[in-house]
This record gives sequence, structure tokens and C-alpha cells, in this order.
Amino acid sequence: MANIQVNGSLELKFNADRSQVLATIHPPRGGGKDITAADVADRLKGMGVTYGIRDSAIRDAVHTVSETSTAATVVAAQGVLPQDGTDGSVKFLVDLSAISQPIPRHWSGLPDYSTIGPARMASAGTELAHIVLPHNGTPGKTLTLPIQPIPPKPVKAAPITVGDNVSVSDDRTRLTAREAGAVIYHAEKLSVEPLNLVDEAINGGSYRYTGAVCLKADTTGASISASGFVYACTHIRGCRIRARGDVFINDATDCTIIADGNIYLTSRLENCEVNTPGRLLGTPASIVVGGSISATNGCEAGTVGSDSFVITEINAGVDSFSSVRLRELEEDLCSAEENVKRIQLVLRPFGNVTTHASLPEDKKQLVQRLQEQAHAQESRIREIHSEKRLLAIGSRANTNVNLVFKGTVYPAVWLRIGTAATQIESPVTASAFTRSAGGKSVLATPLQEAA
Repeated sequence: MANIQVNGSLELKFNADRSQVLATIHPPRGGGKDITAADVADRLKGMGVTYGIRDSAIRDAVHTVSETSTAATVVAAQGVLPQDGTDGSVKFLVDLSAISQPIPRHWSGLPDYSTIGPARMASAGTELAHIVLPHNGTPGKTLTLPIQPIPPKPVKAAPITVGDNVSVSDDRTRLTAREAGAVIYHAEKLSVEPLNLVDEAINGGSYRYTGAVCLKADTTGASISASGFVYACTHIRGCRIRARGDVFINDATDCTIIADGNIYLTSRLENCEVNTPGRLLGTPASIVVGGSISATNGCEAGTVGSDSFVITEINAGVDSFSSVRLRELEEDLCSAEENVKRIQLVLRPFGNVTTHASLPEDKKQLVQRLQEQAHAQESRIREIHSEKRLLAIGSRANTNVNLVFKGTVYPAVWLRIGTAATQIESPVTASAFTRSAGGKSVLATPLQEAA
């Protein structure tokens, strides 16, 4: 049977973005005609390819097919390929392993900042991280008319977002701690928890902290004030604690404790005066003996009083905090108003516009700083008046509260909820105390044991 002549064949195919044409050249059979480089070029032009024909590569492929009688595939036309850019990245300037560690939980379920170590701490102004911004790529071009741009792969921003108390530079490349405290990097968010670590024992003195404070050693006879929470990790005696947040107490004797938030008690309160609009929450093993507890929203602890009949008062459902806060606000108001008067007195000679314009540059900067300080004090005065109005309008009293004690409540303990009160005359164990329906007495209900 005679051989059948079959000419060589050509397959041309665009890639997905039409920036390349792949040519597959098949050899002839039975003495048929070979595909030539001119055939490939003509077909490409027929497809609308306007530039980028790779004549040399096509000739080489045609020669290979002719010599080997096997098919060959070649990039016959090449457009402008898109050039991918680079994603953003972060270079941390603090110990990433330290700041990424989850903060252990206190028995209350809240973060236990007493476990924070120095490796995680940063002072105000510390540069925390440097951001390498993403760099966009360059687009490619299709091979056929109308020539279309081919977008490069989208770039990603640096894997970081800015959280609380972190400042960003104007060029968006430097992250700096705005406050001193614990650096936290979680879920790609960088933040700073205002926190002061005090490792040394304190004996006497008055201390004011911006943010929270963690007292890691014994503290005696000191006045501690914090604009955040207070952790007293060991023993405090004869101290005054004032916190604008929660207070975490391990063991306290002869102390006055005032908090805007809750009081969390791990071990023992002895002869302490406690005042909070929130709650006193203790472990089942906690002990409250002597002193007076005023917790507007209730109390939960272990044992109250002792078998020595120590007078101990637990008060709930009554707002004892607002009067304390009002006195603080009056003091703050007087201080802010005096500050404004002093600043205005200093600024008086510079009140004239002409005088101000003729000042040296350093004096102008001084005047500007004083004006900013005056504005800040005036803003603080408005905030104080606003808080005073809120305190005057709304009572924090809440008589629908419980007193829950999982240990023993001993004789000589007074329990008050609103205007209702009772003195314990014989030991009561594992009970919840509520105000009666008539509001005249406090009733005890045994706690149900967990199944």
C-alpha cells in the first residue's frame, strides 16, 4: 500500500492573558511538506499578533522538527509580561517571641498582667517596629490589538494593624509606643497596655501612675494611685489604693481601697475599707475579716468574719462611691482652674498680636505651648463638669443584688442590701443573701452543691 502524504501541521494557542502564543509544530508524514518559519509568522499575524514574534526561536523549533520528525512546542510570540511587586513586611525592633506570647488568665478570667516580664515592656517613645511598604508591580501588555494592560499580581500590605497607644510616623513606616507599658502583638495587631511594673518593695510615700500598676513586692504604708487597674501581687499593709480600673488583691491588711471597677480578692482582706461601684469578687478560699466593704453591685467571696466575733460589715445596693468621686472631682476642678489662671497670667503680656509677631522664635514656641496647656486644662474642666452632672443625675444604687459566700459567715458580721440589714448571730455556711420582697430584711438561701 502506497504511503499517504501528510503535510506538517501547526497549532497556535494564546495563554490566559494573551501575552504569549504557544506554537506546537507537528512533522509531516509520507514525504509531506514541512511547516516553515514563514508559515508560523503568517499564522501569527493572521491571529492579530502585532509585535513580539520570536523569529529565531521559531526557526530553531522548525529545524528541530525537520531533523527529528517529532513535534516541538515553542513560545512563538511574547508580549510584555507583568512584573509582580513585593508584599509589605514588618521588622520588629522588640522581642517578637515575647510580645506574641498569650497573656495567662487570672482566676477571674481577665488577663493576668502580674505575669508580664521586663522583656515585654517598653518606655514611651520606644520604636517598636519598622514597616516595609508594599511595592506595586508593573503591568504587562497583550499581543493583539487593541493592546490591553495586564495587571500584575496584587500586593499585600504589611501584616500588622495599629492598636491602642501606638503611634504611626507620617511616612507610615515606623511604629512607636505612645505610652509606657506592655507590648502586645496578637492577631496581627500591635498595641501597648499602659502598665508600670514595680519589682521593689515600697515602704511609705505617695505614688501616682499613668495607666496600670503591678506591685510585685510587699507594699507598706504607701498611697498608690493609678489611672488604670492595680495589681497587688503579694501583701499590702496600711496602704491607700485608688484605681480608676479594677483592683486585684492577694492579701491586704489595714488598707483603704477605692476602685472604679471591681475588686478581685485571691486570699485575705483584714480590717480594710473597700469602696467600689462594682463588685467584690473573691475565690472560694478568700477571707474577709474586719473592716467595711461597700460594693454597690454585690459581693461574692469565701469566708466572712471569724470565730473571734470580729465586727465585719458588708454593704451592697447602696451608692457609697459617688460621694467619694465628687470630692475628687472638686479637687481636680480647683487644680485645673488654678492652672488656667496661672497660664493666663503668664500669657497676658503676649496678648497683643503685634507683640506676638515680634517675638523671637523660641518665645513664640513657648507661647504656643502655654496656649496648648491652657486649652488642655479648659477641656479637662469641661470633662469634670460633665462627670459631675452625670453623678448628680444618676444614682448607682442597686438593691437587686446578691451577697454570695461559699464558706462560713460568722457572728458579728453585718450584711446590708439597700436599707435592709441583718447581723449574723450564728454561723451560716455556703449561702446567698438577698433583700426580702418588702425590702426590710436580708434573707439567706443555702447554695446548691454542684452536681
